Amino acid sequence: MYVSTGVLHHFPEPALKDFFLAQGASPALAFCHYDIAATGLAPIGAWMFHRARMRHPLGRHDGVASARRAHSDESLLRTAAASGMRPLLYEPRRAANPFCTTLRPVLGLRPQLEAPLRQALGRASRRLLGPEQFAQATR
Repeated sequence: MYVSTGVLHHFPEPALKDFFLAQGASPALAFCHYDIAATGLAPIGAWMFHRARMRHPLGRHDGVASARRAHSDESLLRTAAASGMRPLLYEPRRAANPFCTTLRPVLGLRPQLEAPLRQALGRASRRLLGPEQFAQATR
């Protein structure tokens, strides 16, 4: 399993697709990458956090720039699908309070693992959304 926090926004979308392709070609059964949720509040929240936590101006600037580079939920699902794994978002932006949504994970699972994961999560599995739920929302 591959896990990362806060790296996805550093990749432009074509490179992000290659990032996920490499994981699909590996023997990993799953991946989980946490990254900044692309909300209108993200740059403001990043500014507040980095102002309080970072001493150097470059660190403060990079936090806000990172929030502006965050990928949309749809973009993450589209590029994660390139892995050949089942892409899912846990509590995507449209399903959560924007004041509480700072990071959200994108998951990729070998298809045979989705049902056992949903069973293990129980009711919380309703928070896992795939590309088909986003397609329905745009119709």
